[in-house]
This record gives sequence, structure tokens and C-alpha cells, in this order.
Amino acid sequence: MVKPNYYFRVSTTFVVMAAGAVLAMLLLLGARDALAQEADTTPPEAPTIDSPANNSVSENGDIDFFGHGQSVGDTIDLFEGENKVGSAVVEELWDCSEWSYDYDYYWFGPSCISYTSYGFGWFISLKGVAHGTHTYHAYATDSNGNISGPSNSVTVVVDRTPRVIEVKPLDGETGLGSYFILITRLSQEMDPNTLTTSTFKLVKEGSTTPVDATVSYYQSFYHPEWKELELSPWGYLEPNTKYTATIKGGPDGVKSSLGIPLAEDYVWSFTTGNFTPPDTTAPDTSITSGPNGPTNNSAPTFSFSGSDNVTNTANLKYQYQLDSGGWSTASTSTTANLTGLSEGAHLFEVRAVDEAGNVDPTPASRTWTVDVAAETTIDSGPYEGSYVNSTSASFSFSSEPGSTFQCSRDGSAFAACTSPESHSSLSQGSHTFRVRATDTAGNTDTSPASRSWFVDTVVPRGTISIKDGAASTSSRSVTLRLSASDPSPASGVDSMRFRNGGTTTWSSWFDYSPSHSWGLTAGAGTKTVYVKYRDRAYNISAAASDTIKFSP
Repeated sequence: MVKPNYYFRVSTTFVVMAAGAVLAMLLLLGARDALAQEADTTPPEAPTIDSPANNSVSENGDIDFFGHGQSVGDTIDLFEGENKVGSAVVEELWDCSEWSYDYDYYWFGPSCISYTSYGFGWFISLKGVAHGTHTYHAYATDSNGNISGPSNSVTVVVDRTPRVIEVKPLDGETGLGSYFILITRLSQEMDPNTLTTSTFKLVKEGSTTPVDATVSYYQSFYHPEWKELELSPWGYLEPNTKYTATIKGGPDGVKSSLGIPLAEDYVWSFTTGNFTPPDTTAPDTSITSGPNGPTNNSAPTFSFSGSDNVTNTANLKYQYQLDSGGWSTASTSTTANLTGLSEGAHLFEVRAVDEAGNVDPTPASRTWTVDVAAETTIDSGPYEGSYVNSTSASFSFSSEPGSTFQCSRDGSAFAACTSPESHSSLSQGSHTFRVRATDTAGNTDTSPASRSWFVDTVVPRGTISIKDGAASTSSRSVTLRLSASDPSPASGVDSMRFRNGGTTTWSSWFDYSPSHSWGLTAGAGTKTVYVKYRDRAYNISAAASDTIKFSP
């Protein structure tokens, strides 16, 4: 079979296309090999560290490295020994060649509108490098990964030893005033625990005793570089006097927050000028008259005076207060008239004020008691309205401590007495005892304490009748007829008691009455009943009796 012509042509075309693809592939592979043979393997030039200078010193441990390299985009790695401590990329450096001062200048300052290139460089900043000596070098790495040789080596000493940068007042300064604060600016952050009056002292020439002062440490939040040590004297300095300030160094001196001491003592001196020292001495105050202890005066007057080292006595002013109620306005008056004081304890205080405004820190004071009445109390003795069967009586009485007493009996004149007060050989009948106190304030009791009582030593008399005098009874229950009297001065019969014959036991006391029901003892025979009467003074009569025959 004969094949058609177009098939050949197609077959020929396919062969030609296949051959072309193979040729293209061979060309690409060849190009790749050619490119591989031409790749950049040349290391970049070693970088140069331009700053900091070799053997430079850093006091805060912050170090900024500047240098230049070959190409923009190269990476710079900074090493201390074998340890990489920082990296940067080389950049083109620009400087402004034209500034604009348009309307934004007031708020934002001038703006740059044209720049000029001045080469390539890099920057690496290290913070808080440790105290000691450090040596650094750098390498450059290009975009193909080629690494340069090392740069020049730079040694930096980080010295965190605290150092005094500035003092005020200055060393050797003269003509200073009477008061100022010593300010010392230091290079390092300090340990406040080491900043005391033992490590920072101010001493007057010719003395070994430091000036009394307060030492404080201040580090500004907005200006952390300001590390200030201050010494504030408690008082004024003397005129025309040289003073020497010392900040102690060494192991026992001031130290930084890292524990590094000031290398040695820092000493400087200055001299005050010719001035009149301010008056800082407070005056003294004394009370010259006024109540001192109990008084019955509720409107007392106090007098006082003062003295001062500078102010004339006539020019001193005074303030006073009563019972801590607030100080009065200062005046030159040397008296205080108080009114309307309540009974009880009071406190008066007064203090002098000199012309410099110094106030007596220890006011003169008086405590006293206002007492406008005396009170008297009878503590023991016959009670009011009582009846007693004794011709003697003793009374004890009391009042405020320190009081004296006057006594009166039965209307007699008051006379001095002491507690207890005893009376004897009293007559029969009513008596009254009165006593009044005079207290330490001079008050005499206007209503004396009083006791009235009745003396009765005479026994009462009485009779008894069983069953109205009957000779016999068939019942043990009988009615007793009773009669008693109390001879004058009569306190009055008020009770009675009974017992049957053949016993010694008396009944309880009964209120006195003309009749009383009673029970005879058991058993037939003659029965006897006894009675005794008692008056209000507790005088008891002799026993009275009656008999009756009991026939059951």
C-alpha cells in the first residue's frame, strides 16, 4: 500500500521539532555549566572599625561601633573573642545638602529636601557591657556568603568605678552664705545603703565632730545621667569659717549599685563669708503667777514672762492655750484672763515667740483644779432616826483629800474635829450630830452632813395572863393577855417572845400586841408560860409569867 505524502511531511516535521528540543536542552545545560564556572567566590574586603578608638574607656558600659565596608548590603558581624556580640548591614551614608524652613519649621524644625551620598558604612551599639577590658573585631559577609578576613582589633576598657564628676560648692570657693546644700554628681548609679552620714561628712575647721546633717541620693527620672549625692546641714553654718567635705572611698566607703567602691576619699573645702548668723535659738518661757493646785476661782489670771538670746524681753510675744484647745494669737501681753471655767482639772500652757519667729518648743505649763463646792459624807455611826441603848456614839466621815472638818452636837457651835469623832455619857433622849468639810480650795460645805438618833437605856416592864386568869383549862391552845410599858424616855415597846415552863428555848420575836395564841406543853398538870418585852432601843425586860392547870 502506498502511504499518502502528507503523512511524511507530518513525520518529517515531528522529527525536526524533536531534534530542536534536544538541541535547546543541550544549550541550557551548557549555559548552566558556564555560569557555574563564572560564580563569585571572592571574599569581601575586611571591614575597618573606625570608632571607638583603640584603648578607649567607657564608664557606663555602652559602646557604639562605627566602620566602613565595601558594598551596600554586606553584613558586618562584631565579635569579642569567638562570641558574636552584634550585627549590622552596610548602608549608603547620606548627608543633607539642602534644608527647608517652611511653615512646619515652628513645630517640627527644618526638613531636608536634598541629600548627598558620602560613602558606605555601618553602626553597632552595645549596651551594659560588663566592668573590665574587652577586645573586639569584625567580619564582613557578602551576598554570596563570602566571608572577609578580620578587621582591625579595638580594645575598650569598661570602668564602672564610681567617680566624682562635679561638686557644689566648688573646691576652694569662698564667701558662701549661712546655709546651702552640698551637691555631688557621680558617674555611676550608687547603692543608697552606702550613702550615709558615716561616708559623707562635713567638718568645721578645728573640729573633729561632723556637722549634723541628712545625706540623700537622687537620680532623675528624666535625666538618669544625673546621679546626685546631697548633704543637707540641719542648721546654719558659722560665718568666716572653713569647712571640709569628705566622701569616703575604699572598701568601707560609698559603692556603686554593682558594689564597686569609690577608689579613694574625695575631699574638698570651702569657706563661708562674713555674715550675721541667723537667730535659731528659741526663747524660754516661765509662769510667774496663777493658780497652782485646787482653787474655787473659776476665772483665774495667769502672768508669765520670757527671755531670749537676741530679742529684747519687751519685744517677745506670747501664745497661750487652755486644755489643749488651740493656741491664741501671739501678742506682747504678759497676762491671760480666763473666765467661765468648769469644775475639774485644767491645763494652762504658754510659749514665747521671738522676733526671728522661733517658738519655745517646751511651753511653760500649770495644772490645777477648779472646785467651787465641798461635800461631806458620814460613813459610819448611828443611822438616821435610829434608837440605841448606848450612851456612847462614834462617827466617821470623809470628803475630798486634804479637807479639814468641823463638828457640832445637839446644836452646839461647830468646832474643829477629825474622823472618827466619839461622844460618851450621852443623856437619854434625842441627839443630832453634824459635820462639815472645808476642802483645799477653801470651800466650806454649806449643807453639813447630819445624823439624828435616840438614846434609850431603860428596860420596858410588862405582865402576862393565861386565859384571862382562869385557874384551869382542858385545851392546850390558850389565849395570852399581854400588857407592857416603856418608862420615859420611851422608845416604845415593839416586840415580845415566849417560852413554856420546863424549857429554855424562847420563841422568835413577835410584834407587840395585847393578845397572842399559844400552845401549852402536853400532859396534864400545872403549866407556866413566860414572856419578855423589847423596846425599839433593844432594851429587853425581865421575864414575866403566869400559870394554869391543864386537865385534858
